[in-house]
Amino acid sequence: RPGATAAGARTVIAIPDRDPAAPPPPVRPDLVAALTDHLGPTRLLGERLFVSTPVYVPVDVEVTLAILPDADPDTVTESAKALIRARLSDIAHPGRDTDPWPPGRPIGPGDIRALMARLPDVTRVIACDIRTADGREPRDGILSLGDRGIAIARRVTILTEEAAP
Repeated sequence: RPGATAAGARTVIAIPDRDPAAPPPPVRPDLVAALTDHLGPTRLLGERLFVSTPVYVPVDVEVTLAILPDADPDTVTESAKALIRARLSDIAHPGRDTDPWPPGRPIGPGDIRALMARLPDVTRVIACDIRTADGREPRDGILSLGDRGIAIARRVTILTEEAAP
């Protein structure tokens, strides 16, 4: 089964390149076939190769940030949105030093909190809410995406409050 752990098997998830501003397109079957043909000769003797497509999971994120008193709330909001969109993606975004979300990795508020800690004007994350676009909420704080699931930012809401001195 693609996505399962099995000795002697390798699963590759085909993620086509695209403009980061565009939504992820469906993966064409001819791309999967071409990738399978290309990788076939690299298999070890007896190894099974599975080329699969990602399962895109649209995720809504709402974060409330405490920011420095002299910080511009609009600038912090736009920086936070761009950082979340770059991380909750299937491809790298030019100009961002943030890796895209790994397939199959669950997501939780701690992931978003750690991301927001990278912003210089943010003193702390007051609140963080993550749910799938269809309203599925995390179980025990963690949103499971499945073996081939990739979190894709859909709606990102950033609220800011001035940090107490």
